[in-house]
Amino acid sequence: MTAALLCLVLFMAFSGEISGQSDTLDIKEPNDTSEAKKNFIAAYPIAFYLPETRLAFGGACIYTYFPGKEKSSNPSLWQMGGAYTLNKQILLYVSYQLFLRQNRTEIFGEIGYFDYVFPYFGTGNATIYDQEENYYANFPRIYFNYLERVKGNFRAGGVIKFDLFNIKETLEDGILESSQVTGIEGGVVTNAGLLMRYDSRDIVFLPNKGLFATLEVTRSGKLVGSEYPYTEVFLNASAYFSLKKNHVLATNLVTGAQVGEVPFYKLLTMGGPKRPRGIIEGRYRDKSLLLLQMEYRFPIYKRFAGVAFASTGRVAEQYKDLASAGFHYNVGGGLRFVLDKNNKLRLRLDVGFGSDKPAFYFTVGEAF
Repeated sequence: MTAALLCLVLFMAFSGEISGQSDTLDIKEPNDTSEAKKNFIAAYPIAFYLPETRLAFGGACIYTYFPGKEKSSNPSLWQMGGAYTLNKQILLYVSYQLFLRQNRTEIFGEIGYFDYVFPYFGTGNATIYDQEENYYANFPRIYFNYLERVKGNFRAGGVIKFDLFNIKETLEDGILESSQVTGIEGGVVTNAGLLMRYDSRDIVFLPNKGLFATLEVTRSGKLVGSEYPYTEVFLNASAYFSLKKNHVLATNLVTGAQVGEVPFYKLLTMGGPKRPRGIIEGRYRDKSLLLLQMEYRFPIYKRFAGVAFASTGRVAEQYKDLASAGFHYNVGGGLRFVLDKNNKLRLRLDVGFGSDKPAFYFTVGEAF
């Protein structure tokens, strides 16, 4: 906790625009043209704390612009950065989100390289916390998503995801080696398929109302150059309700199912800084997942705000077994600090309580 608070102070002291224009980006309704919109470029330090990484630090830059002559489009975004953690982990990435043809076309994705230490507890809904082991892996990643507006707030398109996974080291005589799970030798994993999205949020980074739902149906196999044949269906849906000024109830449903030969590092997982907080990322993993989250967001003083959250979820080998699998419950709370008043982008510090020891999360942006 001390490291998280120290990181919070440093970030608040040094974060912000280092180079670029003094203009700020004002994100409003998707079709809002009431104010002139301008390009924005900035660089800033990164500092965060997660149970899986401990203290991490690095740098990043962001560039937003409005392609074409029309200024009615949503801003297109490029981000790049890198971080090094005290667990000797390296993360390098470039992400992008492009809105073209006056928002009718959206292209987004990620290019990155990761040399990381991952926790592994086994597979299933009843793994034992004390049996945690780490495995070392590195991999390049390329994700590409394309969406075209069909009607109103509904978009449809395609997705392709590529990872070249190299398992460098596992625990001798550990769970991974003794069970010889699918994917222990690493390899190429490519997923390609259909992507659909509905988005009626009023504000992108901090919605007061609206619905945001994404459905992916993908296939992995020889046809798309993958060494592992399996099919995945995944849904992530959030709804936001304004209770009164600056008081918001946010709800989130995450569910998915996989069929086929899924490598263990691509199984659906619970845990981490987003789903759900209070469990180490990958603590529970399997071919089916069901997770429900709820969060109450409220103001405290000026740029400071607070949240209280609760969640419940489970994993199972088959989707039908989710009805009988035991639920894992998590509760927690957090503090928010508004970094960008125009964009409503906030720094977040959360503590989650689950079946294991308390977990602290320090990062930028809401969990959902």
